[in-house]
Amino acid sequence: MITVPRYPAKELVNNIGGVAVVLAHVDACGRVVSPRIVSTSGHAALDEAALQTVAAWVLNAEQRAIAKGGVIKLPVKFGGLQGYPQQVHSIPWPESHRRPRYLADDSPLEFDSIAAFVGDKSFGTKGLFKSPYDGRGNGMKGRVSTNFFHDPKKPDIFWLTYWRPTLPTSQVAGASRRGATVLAIARYRLVSEEGEPVVRVALLCEAEPDACARLSEFLLKGLPIAPPPRR
Repeated sequence: MITVPRYPAKELVNNIGGVAVVLAHVDACGRVVSPRIVSTSGHAALDEAALQTVAAWVLNAEQRAIAKGGVIKLPVKFGGLQGYPQQVHSIPWPESHRRPRYLADDSPLEFDSIAAFVGDKSFGTKGLFKSPYDGRGNGMKGRVSTNFFHDPKKPDIFWLTYWRPTLPTSQVAGASRRGATVLAIARYRLVSEEGEPVVRVALLCEAEPDACARLSEFLLKGLPIAPPPRR
């Protein structure tokens, strides 16, 4: 049971469309559980309508089959034909760094600002993975989402972005794209030091100073998919 989304009246009258991609868990009966936006449509009203729509969906056996680990991407399109459920690719985190130590990285980031990172066309959404934080414990307060993906050029580097839905791009300035303002980016660099697996974490944060300090401390506690060794 995949119903057509309710089109918000204002956006419908103004011929505003877009695609919101929802990440969700699917239970044994095919019911969608804990949906959240991972790619915004660029319009808060459409994103909210997408979440409400997907929360009522029930997937058939064929659609559930592509949900690896019970997780699935559900594109919700406003205007035109509806999209189909998509498989969420598992994170290709190497076995060598399943229990690494996390240390701050003194090596400079490749970008001097978040705007430069957002403007880099090589960082698209094709390599996007299910966020390791799954919408919980993301280290920041308020409605903030995370994206996690592999560096397209360097296999030993992963990136985590923190973003917040905003107004359409035409109405905002700074590091905004498709209605999302990127607040911080973290680079995870996988190395070996003295024969031990280490993840060097570098952070570029343009949120409030207190929030950036909390985020830096939070990230060094390690990723849920690769927790640090027990002390």
